[in-house]
Amino acid sequence: MPLIEMANLFSTHHLMVCPGLDPNPNNLVACATFYSESTKAMLCLIRIETDPADRTQLRMTVGTGDPMLTFELKEFVKEQLIAIPVASRAVTSTPATPAQPTSPAAALNDPGAILAGLL
Repeated sequence: MPLIEMANLFSTHHLMVCPGLDPNPNNLVACATFYSESTKAMLCLIRIETDPADRTQLRMTVGTGDPMLTFELKEFVKEQLIAIPVASRAVTSTPATPAQPTSPAAALNDPGAILAGLL
């Protein structure tokens, strides 16, 4: 993803892009203030380092004064950066296969089953 698209993505999520904070033109710095009852106003900083020769990888550094907020902000930004739009697929008429039952012991170790149970 080009840096200008990344900057636009951050702006749509109310993260202020701060040009000039990082001397490397291939990097991007963004900031925001997070408000909550427990942390009050908390400064959040995000730095994205890219390699112009290989746009498939980047390094992201997230910093706040609260470890939980840092983790959640990192996960949120990561989800936004790796979200790839799915093209609509043509509907095909294939017979539905019945779901295979799983044993309760296997369901406890299956991450998909655990996540499905949370919904």
